[in-house]
Amino acid sequence: WLCFIAGFAALNVVGGKASTAFQGAMTSISLVLLGVFYLGALYRGADFAQFALEDETLLETVTVDGVASVWLFAFWFFMGIEDLPLKAEYTVNAARDMPHGLVLSLVTLVVLAFATYFVSASIPPGASAMAASSYPLLEGYYYVFGKTNIARWSCLILVTGLMSSLHSFVFATGELIAQLAAAGLLPPALGCESAAFSTPAAAIAA
Repeated sequence: WLCFIAGFAALNVVGGKASTAFQGAMTSISLVLLGVFYLGALYRGADFAQFALEDETLLETVTVDGVASVWLFAFWFFMGIEDLPLKAEYTVNAARDMPHGLVLSLVTLVVLAFATYFVSASIPPGASAMAASSYPLLEGYYYVFGKTNIARWSCLILVTGLMSSLHSFVFATGELIAQLAAAGLLPPALGCESAAFSTPAAAIAA
C-alpha cells in the first residue's frame, strides 16, 4: 500500500489531467466489474425473499438494533463524494459543471448502493453470510462463475475500486492541506506549488 500511495502522490504532483484520466479509468473499470456482478447474479438467479428475508416478511426481519448496527457501514457507499468540489479549479466551467457533477455522482452512488445491497443479499450464501464475509464481492463472483481459478484470480482485479478510492483520498488530502496552508492554519511551506506542474507538491507529499 505504501508503494501505491507513493505512486498516486507522484501522479497527482504531475498534474490534474493525468490524475483525472487515471481516476476516470479506475472508476470505469470498477463500474464494469459491478455490472458483471449484477447481470451475472441476476442471470444465475436472485431471490430476495429466500436469501435476505429467509421467507419472512420485511417487517419481521428489520429491527432498530439491526439498522443501527449497519448504519455507519452504509456511509461507506458515499464516502468521498464531499471531496468532489476540490476538483473545481481543474474544471473548465466550474459554475456550470460542478453542480451537475455533484448531482450525477450522488445519483450514481445511490443507484449502485441499492443495486449492490439488493443483489448481494439475494444470492447464496445469503444476506447473513454475506454480512460476515470479508470479501462479499468475491463471494458474488464465485456465485456467478463458480469457485474456479479464474474467479480466484479475479480478486486481484476487484481491488480496482480500492485503488480508485485510495487515489482520490491522496488527491483530496493534498488539496485540503494546501488550502489550510494558504489560509494560515498550517505552515506556509505546505502550500508551495511545483514550478514545473503548478500543483501543491509539498501538500501532496505531506
